[in-house]
Amino acid sequence: YSNQTWSGLNPEVVGNVKLDITRESSQPVPRGGKLYFLIFDDEKGHWKHARRHWQSSTCEEKKAESSLVTEVEVEEARQTSSYLIHIRERIRPRFWYFTFVACGIDLKDTPIRYSVHATNDIWGWQSEFSLDHIGLFKVYVIFTIAFCLAALATAWASRWRAAAQDPPLREHPYIQLLTLAYIASAACCGLFLLHYALFMHNGFGSLRIRFLAVVAGIVAN
Repeated sequence: YSNQTWSGLNPEVVGNVKLDITRESSQPVPRGGKLYFLIFDDEKGHWKHARRHWQSSTCEEKKAESSLVTEVEVEEARQTSSYLIHIRERIRPRFWYFTFVACGIDLKDTPIRYSVHATNDIWGWQSEFSLDHIGLFKVYVIFTIAFCLAALATAWASRWRAAAQDPPLREHPYIQLLTLAYIASAACCGLFLLHYALFMHNGFGSLRIRFLAVVAGIVAN
């Protein structure tokens, strides 16, 4: 699917990008130009340079600065097209940037809907996570359990233990605030845990659950 090879000696395939294109118009496709899907890595001479000169650079210059070029076929006879692109790395993990470039073609009368789904396949069950989120699921499991245990221990020490009844520690404002902080922290971590559990399956998670987790975190603070 590409007309440019990856640089480097024996780069390792670390993930995949699935690109789905849907043409939402019955209008004839303009002739004489091409549509490209470009992938840039975070090297100084690639995305950083291309972004600074994006408005003034030519189509060929954008393609030359990218790490991989994939020509996207927008055919009249086919409404949908799918591409599977392998992401390769050799030196270190990188941030990747995706963009479309229309070269010599005007698509304003040919609406196109697209879907881009990238995965970190070398991370197994964490393939939906970006590198900066790898391991977060385990962290939230640990802290959810820890905050629940801390809340139970505080409740036992201040409410149910005989020595705490005279005077009643549960009525002390500091104890009440501490118990509230533990409960809110446990709720925050539990909600984030649920969000990331959904994220592992669909790549999106739940914005509502994530919002509630942020609210619980604010209460805890």
